[in-house]
Amino acid sequence: SGGCEIDAGGPLVSAIPDLDRPRTTSTIISPDEIFKNVFAVVEEEMSGDPMYMLALIVEYYRSTAAEKLKVPPGLHVLMIQLPVRGERYAELGQFV
Repeated sequence: SGGCEIDAGGPLVSAIPDLDRPRTTSTIISPDEIFKNVFAVVEEEMSGDPMYMLALIVEYYRSTAAEKLKVPPGLHVLMIQLPVRGERYAELGQFV
């Protein structure tokens, strides 16, 4: 029982789930809730480097794109405001 079973007349059958088959996923927390309860709150209380928050938002964008979810417009605005706060205008051009 090392993770495989042998069928009496057939091939070796793995007990490990097939990772290539499509999986059904569902969003538990909506992007609007994430923005309202996480990004907006953290942004208001943030005292550190705004570029760290921007990096988190970029990763969040990648995740939402992979799941084909729409992000709230306020997140787009926040992405523009953060480099401006840090006076990093060259980086701002990367998002326009």
